[in-house]
Amino acid sequence: MLNWGKKNLEMTIKREEICLLWKDNYLLLSLICVALLMSGCASGQSQQSSQAQSAVAEFESSTMCRGCHGKIVEQHEESMHAKSFSNPVFQAQYFRELLPQLSQHQDLKKDADKCIACHDPIAFIRNKGHITNPQQTIQNLSGIVCDFCHRISAYKGEQPEGGNFIAMPGESKFGPFKHASDRHHAYHELQTKSEFCGICHNDVNHEGVEIKSTFTEWKESIYAKKKIHCQDCHMNLQGFLTDNKPVFDSGQAASMTLGPNYKRNKLYTHKFPGAHAKTQTADALMLGLSVDKSDASPGEDVALNIHIFNKKVGHSMPSGSADLRMLWLELIANVDGKIISIPATSGKDAYDVAGRGGFDKEIIAADVPEGSRMFRSIYLDREGKQTLSSYNATRIAFDNRLKAEELRKERYYYRIPKDARGVVTFTARVNYLRYPSSFARSLGIDKTEPVELAAAKKEVRIR
Repeated sequence: MLNWGKKNLEMTIKREEICLLWKDNYLLLSLICVALLMSGCASGQSQQSSQAQSAVAEFESSTMCRGCHGKIVEQHEESMHAKSFSNPVFQAQYFRELLPQLSQHQDLKKDADKCIACHDPIAFIRNKGHITNPQQTIQNLSGIVCDFCHRISAYKGEQPEGGNFIAMPGESKFGPFKHASDRHHAYHELQTKSEFCGICHNDVNHEGVEIKSTFTEWKESIYAKKKIHCQDCHMNLQGFLTDNKPVFDSGQAASMTLGPNYKRNKLYTHKFPGAHAKTQTADALMLGLSVDKSDASPGEDVALNIHIFNKKVGHSMPSGSADLRMLWLELIANVDGKIISIPATSGKDAYDVAGRGGFDKEIIAADVPEGSRMFRSIYLDREGKQTLSSYNATRIAFDNRLKAEELRKERYYYRIPKDARGVVTFTARVNYLRYPSSFARSLGIDKTEPVELAAAKKEVRIR
């Protein structure tokens, strides 16, 4: 678009020079000006048509931003946004699992379109929908590049979801700062709001099931009421709130050789830590453990109270691909060096205790200790079986995830062994797994390791 504007400017200057040169010859002047204008219109129409056909070529790669925004580009390159298309989980699930189903289930086309719209939006624009092989992407424009996000101006429909962005290439770049700092900066309110993130972090599949609900979870939380947006957590220095407030970096957003270099009191970081970042998940929950007595006799029961507080997360925990995410509470007792697992009592639905759900043995048995309290969503397919492929979900059978600001209370009982001596040490842990080993095996990808989010200990002396 910049080249097109430059060419038209040059043509305009030439017209003015010719008109001045022939100002005394009105007839010739009129003929020349009319001819040039007609030529200009034809040229403009031709170039506009060419532009419409190859608009994607005018989106810039993130390397183009490095000269002035070096630090921000480095942050972005570390993020999952930059790796959204190359991510092995996405590659396997999309190309090996979803696409082969399209020949039998055309209704999945909408889901495939939305997958690409969010994981490689420029490829989606270029191909006017989903792609069928990786070669249809442009390597330096794959994933989510800086220029794409900073050209989103709105979303289609009533609410953001499923990659319903409106974005066109252009010289001006939309950002969160109200005052302009350089030639291509333009303020856009959407860049400051959670609706911007909801464009890809909320989705409804072709069956009408809300399979991604992070934006909905935020909208229904106290965070939305307090006007604490996604950017306040995921784009500050810590990746979460500190004393209920975001802590932002400061300094220069750009370093330019020409023009002023403004210093800002508030700079957004672009690492976007989330479910894949240990720094984000390792301290996400608060855990408390208490016992009803400090000493007990052999054969006596001890009551234990566990409090899990989703204090730092502005949406449910876990969130995102909730069909894959596993979160569980494990309680163990160490008696004379012997480790004993204390099972949770079953609630109204067996899905909340590992090993008691109808599909646990085939899906989570290799990862989650039996008897652990589970916090998760269960998606069922058309045959009534649990599915880890959200696009095949026909309904959500179970969801007991921790909502934002929710304090969950759990109560356990443990009988001191009759031959126990010394001290019993109780340890409670909350663990998180991005996806189970069964999912990794089915797609031929590397398995992921669990992350300990919180832990607490208590001791009871034996009389």
